Amino acid sequence: MIKRKKILFLPHSDGLAHITRCLAIADLLPKSKYHIRFAVSMDKRNFVRKAGYGTYTLAPSTSFDVAEEYKFAQKNEYLDLLSNYVQEDLSIIDKYKPDVVISDKRTTACISTRIKKVPWITIANSIYLKEFWKGNGLDLSEKKLLNQFYYFIGWIFVNFISRQAMKVPFHKVSDQYAKASVYAQYDADLKLVADVPEYNSLSPLPSDAYFVGPLLWKGFEKKEPAWFKDLNKNKPIIYLSLGGTIYNQDMFNNTVEAITDSDYQLIVSLGPNFNKRKIGKLPKNVWVETYLPGQRACEISDIVIHHGGHGTVMQALKYGKPCIVIPHNYGQWYNAKRIERLKCGINLNPIKPTWVNPNSLLKDALDVKPSEIRFAIEKILKHNKYRKNAQKFKKAIRSYRNGNRAVDIIEHFMESLDNKKRKK
Repeated sequence: MIKRKKILFLPHSDGLAHITRCLAIADLLPKSKYHIRFAVSMDKRNFVRKAGYGTYTLAPSTSFDVAEEYKFAQKNEYLDLLSNYVQEDLSIIDKYKPDVVISDKRTTACISTRIKKVPWITIANSIYLKEFWKGNGLDLSEKKLLNQFYYFIGWIFVNFISRQAMKVPFHKVSDQYAKASVYAQYDADLKLVADVPEYNSLSPLPSDAYFVGPLLWKGFEKKEPAWFKDLNKNKPIIYLSLGGTIYNQDMFNNTVEAITDSDYQLIVSLGPNFNKRKIGKLPKNVWVETYLPGQRACEISDIVIHHGGHGTVMQALKYGKPCIVIPHNYGQWYNAKRIERLKCGINLNPIKPTWVNPNSLLKDALDVKPSEIRFAIEKILKHNKYRKNAQKFKKAIRSYRNGNRAVDIIEHFMESLDNKKRKK
C-alpha cells in the first residue's frame, strides 16, 4: 500500500475567502494519495471540520489596512505577533510532519517552511507578486498619465508603506529563525496565481508561477434555498454579497432601501458576521440567508453588488454578470477600479484625498446613499455594454476548470519532489 503524502493547508483566517480557496483545492485532491490537515483560528475551526477536514488551532489572524499596519508596526507590537505566528507554524509542522505546506496569505509561511525545510506552495492574487509591480500589470485608466499616477501610488503603498511598515519587525523575527526578506512573503517553491491574465496580467510570468484561475469552493453550492423557485425570471434579480470579513449593516440597509417599491428582486448573502437581530421587517422582494450558493446566485442574477473581494469578482465574471462595487479597503478598491476600467460595472466609492486614512475609505463606503445604488442598478440594466463586457470573461475563467488546473500542477510538483529524492 502506497503511503499517502501529507499536505498542510495554512490559510490566513481573518475571513473565509482564503480558507475557501484552500478548501476548493483540498476537495479535488484524491484522498487515496493525500492526507490533508488545515491550521486555522478557533473561530473557523468548526467551519473547516464541517467541510470534512481535521484541524490544528491557530490564534486569531490579524488583518490590517496599509495605514493601520504602519501605525501598528511602529509600536513594535508586530514583533510579538509575528513571533507567535512563527512559533505556531513550527509547532504544527513538528506535530503533523507535512510533505508540503500550502499557504494563502499566511505572513510567516516563508519563515517557518524554510526553517523546517518543507516544500512550500502559496496561493496568491497577481497583485501580491513583485512581478506585477515590476511589469505593466496595473491598468486602471484609459488615460496614460492617470494610469501612471495610480501605478506610482500603488507602488508607494505596496513597496514603501506596507512592506516598510513590516520590514523591521519581520526581519527581527526572521533573523531569530531563518533569514527571510519581507519581500519574500510569496516567494514560494510554487506559486498558484488564483487569477486570469485577462483580468490581471503578469508579464513576464515567473517560471515557478502558474495561472490557475479563481478557486471557488463548491461547499456553499450543495444546498439551494427553497425560495429560489419563487423568483420571477421576468423581473431583474440583484444579488448582494456582504462577504465574510467585516460587518455590513449599512450596506445591507442602503441596498434594501434602494430596491424598495420597485420590480427588482434582491437576494442577499449576509455572511458570518452579520447581526441578524438588527434585520427588521423586509419588503416582499427581498430574500436573505447567512450563506447563499454564490455561483448559483451569480448565475441567476442580472447584477452582483459586493465590496470588491477578489472571489466575488471572479464569481460574477465567471457567469458574465456586471457588478456594482462598494469597496471598504484598498485591495477592494483596486478591484472596483479594475471592474470600472473593464467596463464590467460601476465603482460607487471612487478615490478621494482623504484615503491616506483607511478609516475614511470605510466611512465613504458606508455613506453610499440608496439613491446612488438605485441609479447604478438602473444604469447597468439600461446600458447593455456592461453585461457584454462581463460576458467576455466567461470562457477564460472556465478554461481553468475551477481548481482542477491547480490540482494538476500540485500533483506534478509532488511527483517532481519524489523524483529528486530518488536521484539522491
